[in-house]
Amino acid sequence: MSESIKTIASYFAMIPALILTAMMRLMGMFFDPERSFQSFSQFLALAPGLSGNYIRKEFYRLNLKACSANPVISFGTIFSSSEAEIGENVYIGPYSIIGRASIGDDTLIASRVSLMSGLRQHNYSRTDIPIREQSGEFKKIIVGKDCWIGEGAVVGADVGAHSVIAAGSVVFEEVQELQIVRGNPAQLYKTRKKKVPNQPLPHKSSV
Repeated sequence: MSESIKTIASYFAMIPALILTAMMRLMGMFFDPERSFQSFSQFLALAPGLSGNYIRKEFYRLNLKACSANPVISFGTIFSSSEAEIGENVYIGPYSIIGRASIGDDTLIASRVSLMSGLRQHNYSRTDIPIREQSGEFKKIIVGKDCWIGEGAVVGADVGAHSVIAAGSVVFEEVQELQIVRGNPAQLYKTRKKKVPNQPLPHKSSV
């Protein structure tokens, strides 16, 4: 799709995004604003096709703490916090759940990925009162630029730039830059090599 067509599509998508934003903010005057945001995020998650992608993008540009002009936010994806941030050229696959997270430029997130708002959302130290009544801590998870998070991964700690999280991994501890991790709990598999500037990419044989 050419850039001019993408620009026109974004302009048309801005109209429903503005209407939904106005409705959300009106609802937020009578109820908790964050709950209102979550409700509209769930509603928008069900918008199908390319038009749904564009409407979601424009809505989140208006209502997230930060959102670039060109992310792909796929069908079924829900944001549980308006504090989330999305960088340039980010792809978020279907049915992902994004909490209080900052996603760096050029990062790819596969389907059914969960970016949690930290690992201490619920305190369970006391047994005399229910866990639901015990206070917790919501932390912003930082995912660096140019990362790849595989399908079904659960991420509860920071991920350094240029890292890879294998499919189905559960991240409890910080992942350093250039690391490839896998498993539950995620463990270091190997480290990516840093490319020297202007070094040609590996040649693909045609045979």
